[in-house]
Amino acid sequence: RSERHGGGFYAASRASQLENTRATFLRCEFLGNTAAKLGGAGANDDASIITMDQCRFEGNRAGLGGGALANQRRAELLLKSCVFRQNASDRGEPDVAADETARVRREQPSSPRRLHQVVFSDRRGGGRNAAQRAGGCLAFPWS
Repeated sequence: RSERHGGGFYAASRASQLENTRATFLRCEFLGNTAAKLGGAGANDDASIITMDQCRFEGNRAGLGGGALANQRRAELLLKSCVFRQNASDRGEPDVAADETARVRREQPSSPRRLHQVVFSDRRGGGRNAAQRAGGCLAFPWS
């Protein structure tokens, strides 16, 4: 859970850097994550490049848009064989939200960070994933 963006993960690059933050999620499940603002399962921001390959997004919720994923400020989101089920947003898109500067496409670039068969879930049990700013489970801030 995130009080802002990206209930499961948040990725961002620094605009002044020459390199973009890149990550690939392979066969991951994002189940029941929430964000108060954008991207219930995850948020991709500020020129970051995220690839989702064969991932499942189910039961995620965001307050402002992108019940599953949010993509903003020149970020790139690459989706390949992903499944979206029962994601919701109080306002805006239930699955994937993108602002006018961001791109959502289906190609897959090489990536220096790879996560394999990881489950991101907020089960409301004893070990909750929570963040005050972004990335309830995982954050890729600029370095």
